[in-house]
Amino acid sequence: MAVYKYKYRQPMLVGQNLNDAGGYVLKLHEWYLDESKRKEENEFNVTFYYRRKTGQSNLHSTTTVKDNKLRFVVNYWDKLFYSQDSLTSITVVPDEMSRLFNFGEMGFNLLRSYELFLINECENSGKNHVAFLEPFFIMDDKKNELKSIPDEDAEGYITAAIRKFKDNKAFIMIPFYERAHWILVVIVPEYRSVWYLNSKRDFNTSTTMFDLIARAYKNVAGIKLTRINKKCHLQTGNEECGFYVCYHMRLLSELQEAIIDDVPLTKHRMDTVRAGICQMIYDAANVKAKK
Repeated sequence: MAVYKYKYRQPMLVGQNLNDAGGYVLKLHEWYLDESKRKEENEFNVTFYYRRKTGQSNLHSTTTVKDNKLRFVVNYWDKLFYSQDSLTSITVVPDEMSRLFNFGEMGFNLLRSYELFLINECENSGKNHVAFLEPFFIMDDKKNELKSIPDEDAEGYITAAIRKFKDNKAFIMIPFYERAHWILVVIVPEYRSVWYLNSKRDFNTSTTMFDLIARAYKNVAGIKLTRINKKCHLQTGNEECGFYVCYHMRLLSELQEAIIDDVPLTKHRMDTVRAGICQMIYDAANVKAKK
């Protein structure tokens, strides 16, 4: 991928990357260029909230927007997504958009945005065999301490999610961030296993995440889990791991079997991830109401 250096108010899509862009990617880029003329960088962000609420259905038709803040109110997320907070927010800033546009390093907010995109896709297609959990991460290698986005009680969060989904989901998916690298960890109850889909073959993960899952699963179900390094697409660059995690989640949400190639992702496949995230941000910015 071409090297791009972020500078506020300047185009984020340039050269061939601009020529190849279309749909929501191009719409979001045009909106950013227009909006940045009116706002200073420290004032520019897109924040959206998500909440479960009985009696509502489609994600996009039940949104309310005020001051660039979009609130998603949905009915069936508790079948697909586990969050301990009744209201959770995601904020995306321009620097993150620039990395998204140029297939760069993906932060937590962009990856969570794609999880929400997939949840909406699953709802619309009637797929109910997967569950999405908030990302887990280890930020301090010396402490080797696991945390999750909504709650620092990582073990309590994973225990509650396992209890909720172990008997009704084929895949329980957890994005996991360790030493600046994203990995997709998948609990597969039917096979009593935990799959690691690691796009970087020479990256050795710690046992911390698996140990947490195995301990929680045994406490809940009395079953011992096995860790399996699952075949998955092979990353060739240094920063695309987040896109690989997102694409692997997409494949598992579309298929009830894990049939994944071990070849690198094409730019077209990576662009399906970029487009999905751009759609979430674009809608959150209420661009449709302005057009």
